[in-house]
Amino acid sequence: MNRSNYIHDLLKGRAEIVTRYTCLYHPDRAAVAICESCKADICHACASVRRNRLLCARCMGSVDKALGGTGAASAATRLLTHPLVVALVLTALLSGTFISFGRTHRRGLLGAVPQTTAEAEKQHRLAILLYVQKADRIEAYADALHEIGRQDEARIEYERARSAYEKLGPLTVGRWEEHALTLARARILEKMGEEAYARGLYESLAKLPGDDKTYPVIAGFHLARLQEKSELQQALQTYRRLLNDIKFVPDALGRAMDIMARPERAYNYQTRIRHHTRTDFDFESAKAETHLHIGRILLSLSRTNEARYYLSHAMQGAHNTKVAEQAAYELKKLSALEQPKELPEESPEPEERVVITHFD
Repeated sequence: MNRSNYIHDLLKGRAEIVTRYTCLYHPDRAAVAICESCKADICHACASVRRNRLLCARCMGSVDKALGGTGAASAATRLLTHPLVVALVLTALLSGTFISFGRTHRRGLLGAVPQTTAEAEKQHRLAILLYVQKADRIEAYADALHEIGRQDEARIEYERARSAYEKLGPLTVGRWEEHALTLARARILEKMGEEAYARGLYESLAKLPGDDKTYPVIAGFHLARLQEKSELQQALQTYRRLLNDIKFVPDALGRAMDIMARPERAYNYQTRIRHHTRTDFDFESAKAETHLHIGRILLSLSRTNEARYYLSHAMQGAHNTKVAEQAAYELKKLSALEQPKELPEESPEPEERVVITHFD
């Protein structure tokens, strides 16, 4: 079986992992996407790409109308909706010579059978993105249930989201996709109170070999937060390793250029996977926050001189941020502790007076 057929089989079979969703306009069809405008569940036939956004047919019309007829695509839309053109199309249908229009609007969607390996891989990436988006929405629903105290229902939804991410694992075509899904699973397990399992996943990612330390740093940061609850020394070691590894994370400009150079930039595939798995990470702020956590741990261990060093670095690395305010507060407390307490002045003892009384 060649790669194209293999990926096509995945799209038609194993990719259908999130159930209980049907198309808003075709209730008998499974929904495979979410309209980025009205948030409606839509099937293959209803989904279209417009201005780099995935939209339903209704929102597509609204976007074209709002654009006021500017651009070649809008001109084509107006032409296709002209009564004379509609009549010609109906005639073509009856005569069996209908030619499909609007292919530019449907580029990259799951409806067509891929003809080449490149098309199959592009559809496969989009399928992963759509189902990751579904799992993310299930998790968001679980978060809302958790906030209002419906814990049992929230746990059921968390379990559904976790299961979706696990089933997506075998479908991934890149290592970074696999790592992003692993981080998402660990985060959900942590929300479910399964901290031991979450720690295991974080530890496996924190030990990844190679020069690129992107995922080891992200996982290590979450791991250290869990260790802080009961194992201060281990948390201290993990945070210090982060400060060393974070130097080897690709800079933001390099990551941006890599995303811009990808052929599927209309979907910003890598960016969206990170967004929907909630693995977006600000490495600069994480560096300052790591200094803050190290300083706090050292304070709790009564190592005040070292604590002052790291807290000062946290203030410098996150100027005018919440992290800087917290570091300043810790330094203020430290200064108050080190300030020698003044002993109260002792009042002089009253002089003893001897009174001699003579009696006659």
